[in-house]
Amino acid sequence: MPVDDIERLARGYGSTRPAFIRTLIGAEHHENGAMFFRTLACLPALTGSRRDRGGGPARSVGTWAELNIDDSYPLALLTPKHHTRFLNSSYTHLSKHGPREDGPFVEMDPVDARARGVAEGDLVEVWNDRARLVLEVRLSDRLRTGVVAVPFGWWGADHGDAATANSLTNDTLSDWGGGVAYSDTLVEVARRR
Repeated sequence: MPVDDIERLARGYGSTRPAFIRTLIGAEHHENGAMFFRTLACLPALTGSRRDRGGGPARSVGTWAELNIDDSYPLALLTPKHHTRFLNSSYTHLSKHGPREDGPFVEMDPVDARARGVAEGDLVEVWNDRARLVLEVRLSDRLRTGVVAVPFGWWGADHGDAATANSLTNDTLSDWGGGVAYSDTLVEVARRR
């Protein structure tokens, strides 16, 4: 596919409300099919269309995934892999691995940070009705307004207590294969007092 077509599709998807991509079935039978579905599941959070009816992932049988929007938790949480020196949570405790990654953090868009009185390096609480984490803020323009990222893989001890990024995530099953609906997790962030 030509690069111009890909860019036109991305611009169109990012600016259309509601926006969705319906995949039906088949991609899982090809190389990187599982990553394809995970990537598509993140698009509503990245574009901000997750709040629109019809803006979330569509089941192959034709119904929409329902997301209870709670204004108490206005930010979509992503829990990506960020580390390069350990596998999942293995090796984080070893001196040549975990410490070189500088520990857990929350990545925020500068607009969301300013709205909360938060600056680069501040300690904040990231929470929802499932857990609460205390993390250092890293500001980045890689995320859209309304989206935060807390990389997975750190142990509870690395966060200062037993909670981890996975403690925040939604345990609702997705309609695509019954996996965890990670991209439907909502949180709030505030400066730690």
